[in-house]
Amino acid sequence: PASTDGGQIGELPFDEGGAGGPGSPVDYFGFAGIVDPRSVGTLDDTPIMRVRTNRPRPLRGVVFDTYIGGSWTRTAEEPPPRTGLPIALPLNGGTPVGPVGGYPARQEVTQTIELLHATPNLVFAAAEPVELWFAGRSAHLWSDGTLTTPVDMPAGTVYSVVSAVDVTPRQDLRHTQLDPATTDPTALTRWTQLPDDVPQRVRELAAELQASSPAQTPYALAETVQAHLGQRVEYSLGAPPTPASEDPVEHLLFQTQQGWCEPIATAMVVLLREMGVPARFVTGFQPGRRDLLSGQQIVRASDAHAWVEVFVPRVGWVSFDPTGATSLALDPDGPQSSVLLLQLVRWLTAAVPKDPLAWVALALGVGAGGTAVRQARRSAAARRLRRAGPWPRMVDLLRRMGVEARPTDTPREVVARARRACPDLDPGVLDMVRAHEERRRYDAPGPDEATAHEAVDRLVRTR
Repeated sequence: PASTDGGQIGELPFDEGGAGGPGSPVDYFGFAGIVDPRSVGTLDDTPIMRVRTNRPRPLRGVVFDTYIGGSWTRTAEEPPPRTGLPIALPLNGGTPVGPVGGYPARQEVTQTIELLHATPNLVFAAAEPVELWFAGRSAHLWSDGTLTTPVDMPAGTVYSVVSAVDVTPRQDLRHTQLDPATTDPTALTRWTQLPDDVPQRVRELAAELQASSPAQTPYALAETVQAHLGQRVEYSLGAPPTPASEDPVEHLLFQTQQGWCEPIATAMVVLLREMGVPARFVTGFQPGRRDLLSGQQIVRASDAHAWVEVFVPRVGWVSFDPTGATSLALDPDGPQSSVLLLQLVRWLTAAVPKDPLAWVALALGVGAGGTAVRQARRSAAARRLRRAGPWPRMVDLLRRMGVEARPTDTPREVVARARRACPDLDPGVLDMVRAHEERRRYDAPGPDEATAHEAVDRLVRTR
């Protein structure tokens, strides 16, 4: 968020032409060099970009490494440009904190992005980008994974990114140890950095969760922390903001137990770093919603979001979204607190006048609150669908991909239509869920419910 006084930022106006002039908050949707989890805001449904991709994924924008004074900042210095067509990009920004490549489980994902609104000079892409096709033929890959261009990105700009998306099975991730002997000490220190004034009871909670984890691996510990947040914290834009004199993580975990995506993601990173797990705070956009006519994803300002990335040796940075694990506490359509837009502009001018990303502060910091509402709603709907069974989950997924299941259709007819419309879907997974539904309906041979749910989970992870 773009505020440090504990205030809340409400709806902001948008100007499609960027008429507010350079540095105006109406110009940009996204990202500053500082994010303060004490503040919350919402953005409207202004379309920001249209994305054509074979696999919709969250679009990473800015990565933060340093947590101090209750806020996130960046220490990376602008690197020399990478040039070419395409521009080749090393995995993990070229500076991994351990060996990478033990698992060949990566899937190539191409995203062609057309900007519908002027954005900052950020290149949004699914993690991890390995190729950039951009008319400017030049980009900066920062050591923290942030990818920028040396030019502005007006509406109408089109670029393509090829990403190597990790699809390592969860059971493999859970058993991958962090070996300090093979880890770059400097990089490890960077991604486990914490200030000395982390409250004692936050440290004690981290120790308790670490002791309760089924395995002392980065992925297993991250699952443990995310599960704790899902059980103990509720999503709410109306949660009391953290006073400037208090620690936002302690305030969330032990006082309000309610918050939005920035404090929830911050709490997860702080708890993991306290355990010695390399973790970082990430801002970006959710994949948006599929347009049934064009088949493309429409990403809106309200899709701005914040989440967590955890380093798993031999794999790389793995995403977690703790906000999606929480339940919805309050009516997200209720009244919201607001502050004057002028106060926001004054804060930006005073706080980050020299940061190259300073004037990009609005979408993620301010818009993440709106996205968190949508995410909480989606999470609640996902839980209801899981209770309904594997088949309703898959039918809902297919519907969002443009494949409707008519009430008169048999499971085989639905799967056949899905194969024709979405040839990239794993036919074995489709058949497994179909067989389970036939077992439920007709007492035919088929897998049990847990196996069918796992099959749907695999489908969801590939979209």
